[in-house]
Amino acid sequence: MSQSPNSRNGNKWSVNEILRLQREYELLELPVNEIATLHQRGADAILHRLLKEGFIDSMETARGYVQKPPPQTARSLFSQYLDSLLKENKMSIKEIIECVNEKKINSTPTPSRRVLRHSKAK
Repeated sequence: MSQSPNSRNGNKWSVNEILRLQREYELLELPVNEIATLHQRGADAILHRLLKEGFIDSMETARGYVQKPPPQTARSLFSQYLDSLLKENKMSIKEIIECVNEKKINSTPTPSRRVLRHSKAK
């Protein structure tokens, strides 16, 4: 049975594991992401432990750590789409507002799940 890559997340750090972390980071100069794999913990957990133990001064200076960009929300994707329409002169702000308002007026609200479940039970 194989363990998941972050199977040790949430577990306490032992003294031996902290010494091993120091050796891997300072002496072997392994990147954070590789250390995370070896310790079966997330890269953020390794970073926080490196900070707590004083092995690094800030997350930005950590060797081999690439911070993932936050996932885009539907709202930000929609905003990017509207910006592209404006930049490419496909629609004016007034036309976009009219379309959005028209969509609000023409859309019918969908019943909530609770109402649907309740109506199915009858």
